[in-house]
Amino acid sequence: MNSIDASPSPSTSDTSERKRRTRSALKTYDAEKTTTAKKVIQELSVKAKPKALPLRELIQSIKPEIEAARKANYSLEDIASALKSIEIEVTTNALRRYLRKPKAAKPKAKSA
Repeated sequence: MNSIDASPSPSTSDTSERKRRTRSALKTYDAEKTTTAKKVIQELSVKAKPKALPLRELIQSIKPEIEAARKANYSLEDIASALKSIEIEVTTNALRRYLRKPKAAKPKAKSA
């Protein structure tokens, strides 16, 4: 007779403990992400108060904060909705356009 070395199956208490720890970790992650998003929104709202600026200039004035949010894995959609919550209406396409580096002008060729 062959004896099979069966490893013990995890008990239901071990499984439920793992599930509980996973849920707890996810809640902590969600709370941290929400807190970070609120901080980004607050920083943007402090910088973005002058309403007299045209939208392009306003976006350029808060560009470092927007770039920091992008590095923190926030999408342009997230940033646009954060700006919308502080009453700055901007689309993701407009953000992308305003944040783009200007293209260098091509020198005109002189005709001989």
